[in-house]
Amino acid sequence: MSSTNSETNHPIHRTKFAFADADLVIQTADNQRFKVHKSVMSMFSDVFKDMIALDQVNNRKPNDSDSESGSESKVEHVEITERSYTFRFVLRLTYHLPISTLPSLDQLSDIMVMLDKYQMGRLHESVQNFILANLNLEENPLRYYTLARSYSLTRVKSAVLPHVGVLDLRAYTTNTNLKIPKGLLEISFPDYHKLVFFKNQRSTRILAVVERARLPSPVYVVRCDYPPVRMIQETGPQSTVNPNRCCSWNSYITTAREEVNTANNQDILRPELRVKVAINSKCPNAMRWLLDDCGRIFDEAQRAVKEIPWEYEEEYERVHGVGAQEA
Repeated sequence: MSSTNSETNHPIHRTKFAFADADLVIQTADNQRFKVHKSVMSMFSDVFKDMIALDQVNNRKPNDSDSESGSESKVEHVEITERSYTFRFVLRLTYHLPISTLPSLDQLSDIMVMLDKYQMGRLHESVQNFILANLNLEENPLRYYTLARSYSLTRVKSAVLPHVGVLDLRAYTTNTNLKIPKGLLEISFPDYHKLVFFKNQRSTRILAVVERARLPSPVYVVRCDYPPVRMIQETGPQSTVNPNRCCSWNSYITTAREEVNTANNQDILRPELRVKVAINSKCPNAMRWLLDDCGRIFDEAQRAVKEIPWEYEEEYERVHGVGAQEA
């Protein structure tokens, strides 16, 4: 940011963002002027507040080619290095005006850089409100996560974590045929490691929900001749022999554990996994057991899973040491 005492040789592009009682003109890098109020800029920006208090703004000398220079010459001027779109967006947040054009992620990043540069932390909540109300976090969750982490947008980070959590991040580092998305390239290794840790923690808790489930007794006799059908069934503090328990349940639990411990780490509650287990089962009733009889278990598990958090900062710090999340 710099003040100006003389005319630039570049043409000035007028902007509609102007107030008749403005006492400060701010000119952007692409030569657009914004006539604003020093009191408002000082309220939302500590940098502008200090600059105005220290008289680091200057009266601009008029240019004969500038039809409005006569009035503007009496108003203090400042030049900034940001472009007009970025500054216009920030001004609309500052003045609580509607924003009609949605920013791209690159533009949003420029906006956050400006808020940080000019110490406009008071607008962070407004930015988060705008992002959560207008932008689709699912389209590029990794970049939104990086942005939220970089500028402490806690509500945006919480909202985007479920979209990041369903991604198979490890696949991009183990499968050379996959094109690494730009969002992943922008994530630091500590953040990547942390996201993998979060996902593993959550998957382990989901598996525990299923493992603790009380299995139903079907209304029909399960025709399962495979020996494990008569294994002792653990149901919390009680242990009973359930002759109607299909052997495919043990197969499902084994398969689910394997998925949690592998790089894929997919959703173990998905019906496709049970279908896969049933097809490979030696019991002719496996499909009916896993999809119908145990349907209630998975419905309850889905409801319970909604309460399982996506973020495990304290656990990560405890495992990897104090301050690991800031590494």
